Amino acid sequence: MFRKILSLWLLVVFLAGCTGRQAPASSVGQAPSDAVASEQEETYAYLQQNSIWPAQNGVYRFAPNDEGDYNIYYVDFDTAQEIVLCSQPNCEHNNEACTGWIPDPGSAVCLYVLEDRLLLQFDGTVDTKNATVQVLPHFEIMNLDGSHRKVFPDMPEILMFDQNIAANRDSVIFLSHQGQPQDNLLAGAQVLTKMSLADGSCQTLAELKPEEEEGEDLFLPSTSYFLIGAQEDGAIVKSLVVHQTFSNDVDFEAMMASQEHTLYRYPADGSAPQKLYSYMQGSQNEYVLPNGDIFSLLQTEGNNVSFVLHHPDGTEEILADRVPEFDDTLLMNIKLIGGDSGHLFILLYTGEELRSDLIYTYDIAQSRLTSVTLEYLHGDIYRPVFVLSSCCNSFFVQSGVRQIGTDTRYSETAGGVMVDYPIYEPLYSFITQEDYYASTPTYREIQSAD
Repeated sequence: MFRKILSLWLLVVFLAGCTGRQAPASSVGQAPSDAVASEQEETYAYLQQNSIWPAQNGVYRFAPNDEGDYNIYYVDFDTAQEIVLCSQPNCEHNNEACTGWIPDPGSAVCLYVLEDRLLLQFDGTVDTKNATVQVLPHFEIMNLDGSHRKVFPDMPEILMFDQNIAANRDSVIFLSHQGQPQDNLLAGAQVLTKMSLADGSCQTLAELKPEEEEGEDLFLPSTSYFLIGAQEDGAIVKSLVVHQTFSNDVDFEAMMASQEHTLYRYPADGSAPQKLYSYMQGSQNEYVLPNGDIFSLLQTEGNNVSFVLHHPDGTEEILADRVPEFDDTLLMNIKLIGGDSGHLFILLYTGEELRSDLIYTYDIAQSRLTSVTLEYLHGDIYRPVFVLSSCCNSFFVQSGVRQIGTDTRYSETAGGVMVDYPIYEPLYSFITQEDYYASTPTYREIQSAD
């Protein structure tokens, strides 16, 4: 029975080609070892699921290619040139000999960039008809230049990995749904697991089961769990309990107001969790700040949005009582991305016809909320220039699109005739942080790996 309140997350999907150029060797990456890197584990960092990651002097980009498989790309900041993460001359980047090629397993594949290595997370094969390979859920790790790839043991008990991880040099902590393949995806337990980056061995930190449900109503109170941060020696997990039944007599806003959010710190050594604090109402799209505050966005009456700080002492601070542009518009999604220089980047979908997206930045140190007005034209719709990653006091952004062809399809809305639809590919650029915050469109366009 589906009881989990699902959030819609921004999924950046990119199309790119291949190149025979060589990728620079990693200056800091080391081959994965069977020995633990240090006697005492380092502080854990919170890594949000993303497809573009900062590097020492550029960014990594993980994207499907024209053949339906995946490639790992490196974009050099100095030259603004994108290459496939491969050191072999004349490589076609379409087989296992290429360090920057990943076969399509028919389900989600996520790339995480750790301090000195790259980590791939495979959900396991779902689409058995179209998958290039058949795989079970597992992780793979490699050097920053793609070399010394190591496949960790399969995890057949996992039905689906949840988003985001906590990681240090020695291990990763992740949340997953576990059960049997015939089970309802959300019916089984969510399990918090710590995996060694030396050999892939796993330790269960907590088995987080939903509350028991009674009756036949689909919308009964339940509990869901989310990994939303990291703190020194472990992960921050939030439980979300909905106390109010959604029915003909109870509207959506009342159900949202009945949400109880509780934060726990789960130490990586497996010791007992520590309850941090609780608050009512809120959003699944939140960010744990370094001082323990929770940056949250609330949907209020009339589909307006408020920006709120939840403090560890239980008090709240309203940063913006209402986002003016959201008057009488439809809230579709909210996504927070941690940026450097102490900023968060907030993308809001409004559902408006010509300008459906808005961007705000939040300066953590100054507690200041700013609107960013940079945009580009995608067909007939204006899209915001959103920060995808950062490097060298600059941001990596999608600054536009380029039409590369047409797709002829049958259209009922056009009167039952064949219509040519444009096919676009994204244009990426670097922009200085100063120009971005000032909404000054001064871009250094990336030369793609086509």
